[in-house]
Amino acid sequence: MIPLNRNRIRNALVSRVLVLVLWAGLSIALLQNPPQQVRVGSIHPAIRVKNDEALLRPALPFDPSVEKTAQLQELASETGAYLLIGYAVQTPEGLRNEATVLTPQSEFLDVFGKDHPVTLGGETSIIHGMYSVYDTQLGKVGTIIYYDMDFTDTARKVVKNGAQIVAVPSFDWPAVASKHYTHLLCSARLKTVSVW
Repeated sequence: MIPLNRNRIRNALVSRVLVLVLWAGLSIALLQNPPQQVRVGSIHPAIRVKNDEALLRPALPFDPSVEKTAQLQELASETGAYLLIGYAVQTPEGLRNEATVLTPQSEFLDVFGKDHPVTLGGETSIIHGMYSVYDTQLGKVGTIIYYDMDFTDTARKVVKNGAQIVAVPSFDWPAVASKHYTHLLCSARLKTVSVW
């Protein structure tokens, strides 16, 4: 039998109580100054998605600067929202997996090409290596595409360029969807702005 050391027990209890007091204090401080929340919507290829106003908006794979441009610009203007549009375009060079941001003023800010394309699936990234950050009313927004979350370098590069919010369009196949969607939620909670 191991003899009990009163000093060790007392020190362990005191340290646990201090941690609980600090945790409670931090929780109260966060309740009094909650982080800014950003309302987020989603458009998925070939899926009908319900938004807060109970409107259904279908979408298909396309390059938004070439197809359905007027409808997307109208949606951004009508809702006053920045639209992050992830899309895939089949080209002779392969499948381009990209994302762009459309402002409420109907302006496309830039295109992000997936940093880590799934080459086994035939993806390419013609504009690979551009880590643009966009000044918006929400703050500085950067984008990465879902598989990029499996590699820490992409998010670091976008944040190094000044992103305060990192938006991640994702359309996974069922076998990995639950893992990546968990990453999305964890990533959102680590940012200075909560994204739900």
